Amino acid sequence: MNKPALNKSAPARGVARLIAVQSALQVCDKLESLDAVIEKALPKLDPQEHAFYKALSYNCVRWGFYYSPIINGKLKKPFRPKDRNLHFLLVAAMVELDHMSSAPHAVVNEAVKATRRLKRDWAKGVINAVLRDYQRDQAGQPEQILNDKQAAACFPKWMVQQIKTDWPEHMSAILHASQQPPPMTLRVDTQQISRADYQQQLKDAGMASTLCSDSPVGLTLKTPVNVQTLPGFDKGSVSVQDESAQLSALQLNLAANQRVLDGCAAPGGKTAHIMQMMPTLSEVVAVDFEDRLDRFEQNMHRMQLSPTVIALQKPTQNSALASNNWWDGQAFDRILLDVPCSGSGVMRRHPDIKFRRTAQNSLQFATQQRALLDSSWPMLKTGGYLLYTTCSIFALENDQCIDDFVRARSDVQVCELPTKLGLTTTHGRQRLPGAHDGDGFFYALLQKVEPA
Repeated sequence: MNKPALNKSAPARGVARLIAVQSALQVCDKLESLDAVIEKALPKLDPQEHAFYKALSYNCVRWGFYYSPIINGKLKKPFRPKDRNLHFLLVAAMVELDHMSSAPHAVVNEAVKATRRLKRDWAKGVINAVLRDYQRDQAGQPEQILNDKQAAACFPKWMVQQIKTDWPEHMSAILHASQQPPPMTLRVDTQQISRADYQQQLKDAGMASTLCSDSPVGLTLKTPVNVQTLPGFDKGSVSVQDESAQLSALQLNLAANQRVLDGCAAPGGKTAHIMQMMPTLSEVVAVDFEDRLDRFEQNMHRMQLSPTVIALQKPTQNSALASNNWWDGQAFDRILLDVPCSGSGVMRRHPDIKFRRTAQNSLQFATQQRALLDSSWPMLKTGGYLLYTTCSIFALENDQCIDDFVRARSDVQVCELPTKLGLTTTHGRQRLPGAHDGDGFFYALLQKVEPA
């Protein structure tokens, strides 16, 4: 467990801590989106407390599965449902002890004080006893490094089993990497500035960075920063995008005057990359649900890009994305299909996935993904290419989905992809957390040919 240097002068931060406890409860018990919960909570806090609150909230969710059995083992009986905020108060305290910079004595004292703010005075002794006992358990231990058993305890059992089934040789690396805080990776618009020149601008601004190993337009910051402080961010010179996602547009074999479809476009990173790579495309059409396009349109405005946007109504049943009734009949030269998925490859960025996904979800996503493939394929020109991508590491959503699609048609040719994209699968390439830089990501490139 990588722990920052101790900050003995860290403030009590009582309000931020309590809101983080409530946020963890909303995500882990009520299965709400962590990003949405944080967005609603930030206006309640002093801006100086935002970083602490966000770090504590993310860590509580990231480590929730790990600490819960430890807490339950130290209690004579679990907290009642109406007292679950006390459970997450203990999770937050243990997170601070193990992963953050607060002084240990302050962590325990503030957790005990918080019982009064939660109107649970009766729990002071319980909270104090559990945390003192936990500290004694940890006494004398050097900086703790998770073993494989401990790493597996950070995830739901069904997910560990699925990873073991799909990637037995990489299971340990995937679990360990998925528990790490993610890096902040940037994509440079090389139509405006070269990567080398932008890296120098970062250096001049006091922001150290390294070149991405596989993306020719990517830089990874040594230390994450507020995006508004990035040189040229407001002019679209740079965007935040993981390296694995940056590699998508590079596989489309783009050329001037092509018509391109981004079939699941929000929040717009891949659409923007396509347009920045090849500004002489005849048209880029971006499709997604209406309620997902606000951020998309903000990003396009910042980068001064103008794709054709198709806003779909949110469906009550099957995905409207899996219907091409909006299509004008003009075929596309290229289609990017970055389909909805479990997100199992991006758990380091979205730890709430561990709570909000079930084994059944992968099957549901696979059904939707196949429907998207079936509806998009008629829109592709013969000779054109469709790139299918997910941020999942589960075979059911990736290789198996493509396998089912290919077996059902005679006009599909699976194309070879570069080795830098990851491990070879039957129909594509798979990047895995821990085995490759960037998030977990799957790619399959399909060409439409004359039917056999």
